[in-house]
Formats: sequence, structure tokens, C-alpha cells
Amino acid sequence: MPIPSLLLAAALVSTGLPPVHVALAFGSEPTLPPAVAAAAVHEAADIWSRYRVVVDRTMPCASAPDEAIVLTVRAGRSRIPSALDTPTVLGAINFAEDGTPYSILTVFFDLLVQSVGLARLGDVGEDRWPPELRRRAVGRALGRVIAHEIGHYLLGSRGHSSNGLMRAVQPFGELFGQSGAGFLLSRADERRLARRVVR
Repeated sequence: MPIPSLLLAAALVSTGLPPVHVALAFGSEPTLPPAVAAAAVHEAADIWSRYRVVVDRTMPCASAPDEAIVLTVRAGRSRIPSALDTPTVLGAINFAEDGTPYSILTVFFDLLVQSVGLARLGDVGEDRWPPELRRRAVGRALGRVIAHEIGHYLLGSRGHSSNGLMRAVQPFGELFGQSGAGFLLSRADERRLARRVVR
């Protein structure tokens, strides 16, 4: 049994709820540094693990497990504003006319990379971060953007919450910061997720 399936089985045993397995397939453009992609998947997986959702990555030329929801992550073109002084939209997912979400998650990676310049870790600005720290921070932020779009898919909703993971806009400081406290589902979203899982 593959490791993701073992994790899913553990979730099923511990909660009695059907497991949810999300496998991410990354598009070819832009080519992400391996460390950034790995950090993004790890962050998205960490955020969703508390809700009995297993998130991992499909490998090129590999077929996803039968139980997996495969979501494709692709880069979109954004209009980069002249001044990135306020939080802005970094990801998107489209819905069909009947309200069914499509399985493509769009991330505006160019805008994400530009906005990292506004982030601070402690009292240290981005211009003083070592390269490895920068890669981890960008990957963490990318993972949080992806986790938000996964939320739209799993919740089956275009809507946003006033706080937590499903806020419409995430402050840059929280997006790149080490604490993930601001990336939890609201109680209402938790209930919605539970209702959809047990259908």
C-alpha cells in the first residue's frame, strides 16, 4: 500500500469519516525550484492535515491513486501593480455554471515572487535573507495560496470567510511568516467541509 494510502487509512480509522486525498500536479511553466515546490506541497499538506485531508504531489508520468482528487497547479499571468503596498489576489479557481469547481488552480507566481520583497521575518527584510531562507519563505507562501484554492474546491464554494484560510486576501506578513495560525478554517467552513465529505 503506498504511503499516501496508509495515511488515508489512518485518518479513516481515527475519525470514522471517509478519507480525502488531494494530489497536486504542477504545470511545466514556470519551472519551480525543487526546494520551492517541495516547501509549497509540505505547507499545503500541513494546513489540510488537521481536517483529515491528505495533500501530496503527483510525479511526472505517474498515475495518481484511484481515490485521489487530482488538482493541477498552473501559473497565470497577472497585472503587476506599480506599487505592491497592499495585499492582492495571488490565486484563482474557476467554477462551472452549475457551481462545480474546475480542477485547475491558478497561482500568480510572478506576483508572489515580487511581493516577497515586502515581507519581513522578525526584524529582517527580504533583502538580507540567505537564499535558502528565501526559497523556504516563497515556498511556504505558495503553499498557503494553493491551500486556499484547495479550500474553494473542497468546500465547493466561491465564497470567502472573514478570517482564517478562506479570507479573500491574506496579509503579506502572514503569508510569508513562519506562523501558520492565520491559515485555519473557520468553524462554519469546517462544518461545510464535514457535510461535503460525508455525502
